[in-house]
Amino acid sequence: MISETDEAKGTVIAEGRAEYDARLDDAISRVMIVADSDRIVQAALKLAKDLNDLILIRAQRGPGRIPNEDVHRLRAAEQDFANVVRLELAHASLR
Repeated sequence: MISETDEAKGTVIAEGRAEYDARLDDAISRVMIVADSDRIVQAALKLAKDLNDLILIRAQRGPGRIPNEDVHRLRAAEQDFANVVRLELAHASLR
């Protein structure tokens, strides 16, 4: 594990991780470009962080050993992102 610093995000050393990080960075960049809402961007960043946390936990503990509360936290972040996008899009359509 390489820890997060002011200059760089932390990363889990895992096979295939560089491609995953590039795809995630690309997705977050696209959200930042197209989202007309700081709330959407913040929800996307939280989802990405929670996903990275889950990857770290799996790397540390191994397959099938991720605590339920960590899985639930990720699922809640996914749901929060979807809800924020839905509400922001509904609000935008009223403008």
